[in-house]
Amino acid sequence: MQVTAAALQRRISNGEVISKVTLGPEQLQGVALIGAMFTDVTFAQLPANAGPIRDTLFDHCRFHNAHFNQRCLDDCRFTHCHLPGADFSDATVSQCLFNHCDLTEASFLRTTLNQTQLLHTALTGIRLEHATLSKVLLSETPLDRAILQQCQITGSVFFNCDLRGSRFTGCALENSVFVRCDHRNCHYPGQRFLRCQFTENRMDQADLSHTDLSQSCFKGASLVGARLDHCLGDHTLFIEADLRQASLTHSRLDQSQFIDAVLLQTDFSDSSLVQSLFHRATAEYARFQRCDLRYADFSGANLRFADLRRALFLRTLLHRSVCQHTQFSSRLGTLSADEALLNAQLWREQHPAV
Repeated sequence: MQVTAAALQRRISNGEVISKVTLGPEQLQGVALIGAMFTDVTFAQLPANAGPIRDTLFDHCRFHNAHFNQRCLDDCRFTHCHLPGADFSDATVSQCLFNHCDLTEASFLRTTLNQTQLLHTALTGIRLEHATLSKVLLSETPLDRAILQQCQITGSVFFNCDLRGSRFTGCALENSVFVRCDHRNCHYPGQRFLRCQFTENRMDQADLSHTDLSQSCFKGASLVGARLDHCLGDHTLFIEADLRQASLTHSRLDQSQFIDAVLLQTDFSDSSLVQSLFHRATAEYARFQRCDLRYADFSGANLRFADLRRALFLRTLLHRSVCQHTQFSSRLGTLSADEALLNAQLWREQHPAV
């Protein structure tokens, strides 16, 4: 029996669960989808120019030719829904949940997503262009072939996402967090990652050249062979990061921290590292040619076979660093030891139980 628009509206108003039916434009035309509950429903097509969708549940639903463009979706839940190729262009999506959904090849052109969660949802081939994402959570979502172009992303979280094969162009991310994400071989040249965190991320061979990484954190990240040339990265944290064979040439990394980092064969040539900290870093065969190392601190660092020729020093601290076979044009401006720190360290070694 075919459901009429009037009957559907009456059932929604009465709080009934709509299930196991097929709904097309004729059944949905003029129906207010507010507080509705749909389970195991097939939506053949959504009517154009419909009103907002608010506080509505879609469970195990299938959408064909799903056009949410220019709509407002507020506090909606999509669970185990099939929405391939859905169009959210010019839509506003606020406080919504997509859990175990299929959004492959979906379009989010000029879309605003606010406080929305996408959990275990397939986002392969999606297009996010000129979109705004604020406080969005993406968890366990593959983003293969995803296109993110001219997006503004703030306060968002990417948790355990596979970003390999995604493409970022002209995006600006601020105060966003990437947790255990896979960026291997990704290309991010020219993007802005301001005050972002890349905790324990896999970023081997990634291209972050010409990016703005200011005040970002790469603690424990793997950046083997990564390219960070011509970057802006003042106050950036690379604590315990693996930067073996990475290239950070012609970059500004003033007051950054490379404490306990692995810098084996890392190239910093022609970069500014003023007041940066390299405590206990493993920097064998690293290249610091022509770097600005004024007030930098290499206390306890391993600089065996490192190349510091033509570097600029001023009170550059080499306290207890290993400098066997290290190449210097001149050591003028370096400090071989901090007497007060040395005395404190020796005292602590003699009194380990204190």
